[in-house]
Amino acid sequence: MKVIPLEGGIGRHHVEIHTNQLAYELAKKMHCTCSYLYAPAIVEIEELKERLMSMEDIKAVLEESKSVDTAFIGIGNPHQASTLKKIGYLQEEDLNHLREVRAVGDIGFRFFDRTGSVKGYSRN
Repeated sequence: MKVIPLEGGIGRHHVEIHTNQLAYELAKKMHCTCSYLYAPAIVEIEELKERLMSMEDIKAVLEESKSVDTAFIGIGNPHQASTLKKIGYLQEEDLNHLREVRAVGDIGFRFFDRTGSVKGYSRN
């Protein structure tokens, strides 16, 4: 068994909730190994995304992630105790936009309303 992060997450703050830290902690509890995805969860420039995804270490983990047997994913709430706001991915104007489009949650930065319809968001 091996734990493989399905999205990136790096930074200096709130390390205890970063993807790689969570993967490590879960692998430790399950007495198995894990991979690390050393890449930000969101990038501002498409060119940077392409460069990161072409790096061998990142590419290898993304390939591993295509064949997972079980995925543990989080469902976020952009309005109450938002992890995305806490770590700086969402600003107040983002939250205002999400309220306007009636987004109630997200899975992997894909925001949805109470019926499950995906709501457009510029960082998706």
